[in-house]
Amino acid sequence: MIKRLSALALASLVGISAAHAAEQKTGPKAGDIAVFITDPFNSNQIGGMNLSTTTYNIGGFVIDDLMIYGGFRVLRASGDNAIGINAGARYYIDFFKNSPVRTFIDGNLSVTDAELSVSGIAADARLISMGAFAGAEYLFTPNISLAARIGLTVTDVNTEANNADGDTTVSNIGATDVTLNIYF
Repeated sequence: MIKRLSALALASLVGISAAHAAEQKTGPKAGDIAVFITDPFNSNQIGGMNLSTTTYNIGGFVIDDLMIYGGFRVLRASGDNAIGINAGARYYIDFFKNSPVRTFIDGNLSVTDAELSVSGIAADARLISMGAFAGAEYLFTPNISLAARIGLTVTDVNTEANNADGDTTVSNIGATDVTLNIYF
C-alpha cells in the first residue's frame, strides 16, 4: 500500500514539476522548494535485523547553493513499522559549469523510536543516526533530478527487551543512497 501511494504521489509531483519547468530555465535557486525520496526500496542489516527504510523529505533553498531539509522515515523490520524524523543540509559545489550534473556534500541526523521483534523477543529501540555524504545529481529537466551519494553513517541502537538494556553503535563506511528530487 505504501509503495502504491508513493508511486501515485511521485507521478503527481513529476507532472506538476514538468508543468513548472516551462517557467524556470535553470536548476533550483534561493527560495525554491525541494521534495525528495531517499531509497524507496532499500534494505539494511543492523544488529541482526533486516531493516528497510524509506525517507520522505521536503526542503528549501536558503541561498542558491544551500538546501536545508527535514522529513520523516518509515522503518520496517520483521513486520513491525515505525516512523522517525530527520533533518539535514545539502551544499552544492558547482564542479561542472553549465552542465546538468551538480555535485554536493550532505549531512543529516535522524531519530527513530520503534517497537521491534527480534528472534521472537519484543524490544523497544531508539535509533539515532548521523550521516555525512558526497554526491552528484543529474538534472533531467530544470526541476527533476536523480542523485546518488556515498559517505559515512554512524547509528546508535539503544534497545530495551525483557528488562535488559542494550546499546550498539554501527558505523557504515561507504553507505550509499539514491534520491529522486523534484524542485518547485
